[in-house]
Amino acid sequence: MKSKTYMIAEIGSNHDGSLEIALEMVEKAKKAKADAVKFQTFQVDKLLNPLVFQENNSEANWVYDELKKVEIDEEFHKKIKEKCVQLKIDFISSPFDTDSLKIVSKYCDKIKIASSEITNLPFLKEVGQYGKPVILSTGMSFLGEIEKAISALISGGVTDLSILHCISLYPLNAEDANLNFIQTLKQCFNLPVGFSDHSLDDTLALSAVSLGAQIIEKHVTLKREDRIFDHAHSMEFKEFQSMIDKIRMIESALGNGIKTISAKEMEIKQGSNRSFFAVEQLEPGTVLTLENIKAVRPLIGIPVVFQDEIIGKKIKKNIKPDYPIFWEDIDW
Repeated sequence: MKSKTYMIAEIGSNHDGSLEIALEMVEKAKKAKADAVKFQTFQVDKLLNPLVFQENNSEANWVYDELKKVEIDEEFHKKIKEKCVQLKIDFISSPFDTDSLKIVSKYCDKIKIASSEITNLPFLKEVGQYGKPVILSTGMSFLGEIEKAISALISGGVTDLSILHCISLYPLNAEDANLNFIQTLKQCFNLPVGFSDHSLDDTLALSAVSLGAQIIEKHVTLKREDRIFDHAHSMEFKEFQSMIDKIRMIESALGNGIKTISAKEMEIKQGSNRSFFAVEQLEPGTVLTLENIKAVRPLIGIPVVFQDEIIGKKIKKNIKPDYPIFWEDIDW
């Protein structure tokens, strides 16, 4: 049986800056059977320039103001941590600067590196000093950039590292998903690999699990609607729970890769496989031929696979027509 897929409910900034909403989402994630909730931790002045430039003109960056509304401070992290401990669900966040990394390391069970930071090697080298498990997302990156990021994390002291295949498109369409890259990552780096899924339904996540993904990260929201941040391409919690239930079924269905016959299937085998029966009355001393025996269902007597061993042998007892022939009936 496939090991249990680690399910991350990516809340991100879909809390809209409200601790009350964030706590509600943590509770719903736990109810939906998630293993972890994930947030984003940043100071917007260390993340984004307040001005945008077009040709020779500049103007205020409206995204800067919106992100300012969803900054979460240390007290916010403390309250989320308390709730996660109470509910026994892991707390993860993506830090985007050194000060945020310190807060995340203090309160979170794992550190998630966002795809946008994969080339921020000086920052990645700082992560290992906190001794936390790390999950690295790989959107918007070439294989060589992923390799350098992994090297930076490991050289900085990270000892527990997983990587997520990710395509940074919102929403992600099937034709852009390139799910076979999951196997490429496994082969290249020999690390646990998962999938950060930005598609609208569960099709790609289910496919990723079948391809060996050990982690699934999926954006969640209280209400899917077309507005800022990730609400428009996030799952509502009922959908998220349904996806997890399907993934657990897939895990069970994948099995262990060893070919066996279950007790239930063995019953079907007995009725479906062929064995030898008498065509006519067989007297003691009768030589068995393909004319006086037949191989038909069910499997009661000598299996058909042993035809060459019994043809030409003599029978020791009377066998009625349509009765099975057993090994002890043969005169060896």
